[in-house]
Amino acid sequence: MKNKSGYPVKYAVLELCEETRNGKIINGYIASKCYLVESSIVFNDNGTSHEEYKVVFPYNNIEEFKRSIKHNEEYNDIAIMPRRDACNNIYPISIVDNLYDTLGNASEIAVEKNIRYLNYLESKYNSILNPILKSYYKESISELTKNLEIAKFYEEIVEEKTKDIEVSKTSYKCKIK
Repeated sequence: MKNKSGYPVKYAVLELCEETRNGKIINGYIASKCYLVESSIVFNDNGTSHEEYKVVFPYNNIEEFKRSIKHNEEYNDIAIMPRRDACNNIYPISIVDNLYDTLGNASEIAVEKNIRYLNYLESKYNSILNPILKSYYKESISELTKNLEIAKFYEEIVEEKTKDIEVSKTSYKCKIK
């Protein structure tokens, strides 16, 4: 799969999540190639600013991947390319704060985010006295641990499926003129 989009390609950290009736469930974070479609500087109300990047990840359907594992089927999801809607807006967009030139650099950050999220759930579990809530957090920790293993495997599959897409060499920092 070559880069036919015309957009620069970088690595970013993809949050893998599923929408449920009760909200969003985070399945973990992985490093993935992405198409960079826009970069901007965001000014905060406290006087600081940060860079923000709008990207399109070629593969981001963890639900389909988990389904294929459950049914012992090959994962054959179709790569997502940046598209424009009727109003000329690019979709499907994800917003990230950092871009990386290598899988290794992006993977390090993904691992750090996974550890932080797991630590967050464990600290919630340890601070709760209500047995029903405690049981919920214990189940969440167990589910996340299982999902992190699936996420790592998904990262490897996505990297294999995007191996022919070259990462752009140019730095894409926002500049004020």
